[in-house]
Amino acid sequence: MEVYTNNLILPSKRQQFYSLLSRNGFLFNFSATFTDPIDFATCAFNFNLEKFIQQGYGKHIYISQSDISALAKKEDFTETQKKVTILKVLLLHTYIKKQKKDISKYYHNPLILTLVNSVNTEDSDLYLFFREIVNIANKDFDNDVLSKAKQELLRNLNGQCEFDNEKIDLLQNTIDNLTYEDILEGAFNSNNPGRIEILKIPGNRQEIILKLATSDRPFALIKIGDISDWLKNKLNGYQIIERFDNESFFRDINRDNSDINILMGSRSFYEGWDSNRPNIILYINIGKGIDARKFVLQSIGRGVRVEPLPNKRKRLQFLYNNNEIDISIFNNLKDKVKFIETLFVFGTKVENLKEVIETLKEEEQEELIGDLFEINPQIKDKLLLIPTYKESGKLLVDERNTFPINKEDYDLIKNYVNFVDDKIKIVKYDCQPKVLVKIKDSLSDSTYTNYYKIDGNIMALNKPELIFTSILKHFSIHDDELSEFKKIENEIIHFKQIKISKDKANNIREKIEKIRNYDKKQDEINKLKNDLNSGSINLDQFTEKIQKLGEQYPEFLKEDHLHIKYLSKYYYIPILLSEDDNIIYIKHIIKVGSESKFVEDLEEYLKKDSNFFSKFDWWFFSKIDETLDEIYIPYYQPKVNKMEKFKPDFIFWMQKGNEYIILFVDPKGTEFSDAYRKIDGFKHIFSDESGKCKIFKYNEFSVKVCLLLKTEDISKVPQEYRQYWFDNLEILAHKIFELTKLEK
Repeated sequence: MEVYTNNLILPSKRQQFYSLLSRNGFLFNFSATFTDPIDFATCAFNFNLEKFIQQGYGKHIYISQSDISALAKKEDFTETQKKVTILKVLLLHTYIKKQKKDISKYYHNPLILTLVNSVNTEDSDLYLFFREIVNIANKDFDNDVLSKAKQELLRNLNGQCEFDNEKIDLLQNTIDNLTYEDILEGAFNSNNPGRIEILKIPGNRQEIILKLATSDRPFALIKIGDISDWLKNKLNGYQIIERFDNESFFRDINRDNSDINILMGSRSFYEGWDSNRPNIILYINIGKGIDARKFVLQSIGRGVRVEPLPNKRKRLQFLYNNNEIDISIFNNLKDKVKFIETLFVFGTKVENLKEVIETLKEEEQEELIGDLFEINPQIKDKLLLIPTYKESGKLLVDERNTFPINKEDYDLIKNYVNFVDDKIKIVKYDCQPKVLVKIKDSLSDSTYTNYYKIDGNIMALNKPELIFTSILKHFSIHDDELSEFKKIENEIIHFKQIKISKDKANNIREKIEKIRNYDKKQDEINKLKNDLNSGSINLDQFTEKIQKLGEQYPEFLKEDHLHIKYLSKYYYIPILLSEDDNIIYIKHIIKVGSESKFVEDLEEYLKKDSNFFSKFDWWFFSKIDETLDEIYIPYYQPKVNKMEKFKPDFIFWMQKGNEYIILFVDPKGTEFSDAYRKIDGFKHIFSDESGKCKIFKYNEFSVKVCLLLKTEDISKVPQEYRQYWFDNLEILAHKIFELTKLEK
C-alpha cells in the first residue's frame, strides 16, 4: 500500500494520476480546499472547517447578511455610502479592540484583513479601499454619517454564526457611545485625525506601511507582489519616509505588540501564512467559481484560529470544560470574549456572500437543526452538578500502576539503565533527575514487582532506547484527582450540533417542533376545562377539542426509524432515538442499540408505582456524547500509556433532601479489560476502600457519585468488579441503594 498526502492545490493531471493510483491503495487527502467529489471520497478523515469550529479549535464565523457593495467599483454609490461602509467595519473593529482591552494579556490583538481582486489596475479594488481609509483618517465626513454607520451596524449584526448557532448581538449602548476619537485610537493608533504618510522599508518591494502624521505608530500594512507601481502612480503626492531599519512588518504581524490594525493584500499573499489575529475579513470583488471558492475557504481558515492563552488553542469554554484553565480565569473572561472569539466576514456583493456561505457548507449536504432543541424548562431551578478534575502532585506509578513488559526486555533495560551514565540519560531523554532516580529504584530486585508486570504475551522489542523512552513516559505521568463539583454550564452541547440530511430535514423539523410543544398541552386542557365548567362549550365540543389537542401536541412521533419523544425527565426536549444502529442521515442523537433500549426500558420501569426514582424529590438524566460533551471520568489507558477520558453514555442527577447523587450509566459496557480500567479510574476518585461511595460536600448537600455498567451475564464479571454491573433496571436500583447506603 502506498500513501500519498495532498497539502496543496494539485494540478488536475497530477490529481488524476493520484486518484487512479488510489484505486488499489489509499489516497490520503489533507486540505481545506476540496471542491471536487473525488476529494471528499478519498479523504482520510473529515476534520473540515465545520468540525474544527464545533470542537472549539476556531473562532465562531459570522457571515454578514448585509453586503459592502459600496466598496465595489460602481458609480451608483455615493461617497457617503462608501464612508458609511468603512465606518461600520472600523466601528466593529473598535468594539472588539475595547473588548480586548478589558481582558488585558489574554487572546490576540484584533486585526482587519482586507482581500481584494485587483491591485495594480487603474482604480483597483485595493486603491479604492485605501482611498476611503484616507478619507476617514482625515475626518472627511460629518457626524450624521457616523450615526448612520452605527445604526446600520446594529441592524446588520444581529443573527447566528455558521456551524454552531452562536448568537451575535451587539450592545446598543456600547455602539452608541463609540466616538470618532475611539476609532482613531482603535484603528489608526492616533488621538487626532491627520494625513497619511507612507513608510518604505529599504530593499523590501512587497510592503507599504501606513501611518498618520499625527501619530508615531503605523496602523496599516499593504502586502502585494510589487510596490513599484503604487509608489510611482498611486502614492504620488503622499510623503514617503524611508526607514533606516530593514525589518519586515508582515513577518512580525502576529506579535502581540504589532501596531498593524489593518492588513491589505491580494489573493497572492495569504498562502503559507496564518494568524490568530483576524477578527474581520473583507472580500472586495472576489469572483465566483472553483478558484474563488478555494480562496475564500483557505483564507477564512487562515484567520479562524484562536489562542486565549499561550499554547491553549481552543475557545475559552472548551478550555474550561477540559480543565485546561483555572476557574478564576474563566469566570473573569467568560462574559467578555464573544466578539474576540468571532470572525466577521463581509463581501462586496450579495452573490459573493452566498458564494462564501455555500463554500463553507458544501462539504456536507446536511442541515444543522440544533435550534429545534431546548434545555428542559423544568431544570431551571434545579442544581445539576458535574465533577471536574485536576492533575495531582502524585506520580501515577506510585498510586496504582504497573508497567507491562516482556522478561527479556526487562533484563535488557535493567542492564541499559545501569550501564549508561545518568548525565547522558538526562541530556539524551530530557528527563527530570527525580524521575530517573525513581526508574533506577524501580529496577531493584526487591521492588520491581511494585512497578512492572512481567507478561510473556508481550513480544520482546530488544530496543533499549525505545523501551526506556516508554518507561520514562510511564513514570512521568501524574495522576488526576477531583478538583470540585460545579454547576453544569456548557458541558453538554451535543443537541446543539444535531445534523440531518437536507432531504429529510423538513419532515423531521416539523415533527420536532410539534413534540417540543407537548408541555403546552396541559395548559390547553385546563383552559378547556374552565370553558366546560363555565358553559362556554358543551361536553361534545370539549371532547372534540381534547382529541385535536392530541394531534396538535403529540408526545411521540416516528419518522423513518427515528423516534421523537417528549421525556419530562430528560435534559433537553425533545429526545431522538433511532431504531437502527446504522442510520447515517442524522448525527449526535441516541442511535446505538444498547442506548436506545436502555431509554425504552427506563420508560417501562418508570410506569411502576414503586420505581426507584420516585423516592427522590427530583431527578433528571441526559445522554453524554463522546465527541462533543465534556463530562467524563479520568482513567489510565496502558495501550497509549496516558490518562484518558471515560465518557459514560448517560448521567443522572438525583436529590432527596440533603442527599445528592450523580449516577453514570453505560448500557453498552462490555466485560473486557478496558471496562475494568475505567472502573479502576472511577474507584480511585469516587469509592472508599470498601467500594462504597465516598461522601463529598457541596454547600449543604452530601454528594455521592456512582457508576454502573450493563452486562448480559453478571456471572462472567470478576467478583471484585461485580458491584458495578447490572443486567436490568431493578438490579440497577438495588445497586445504587447498596453503593450509596440510601434508605429503601
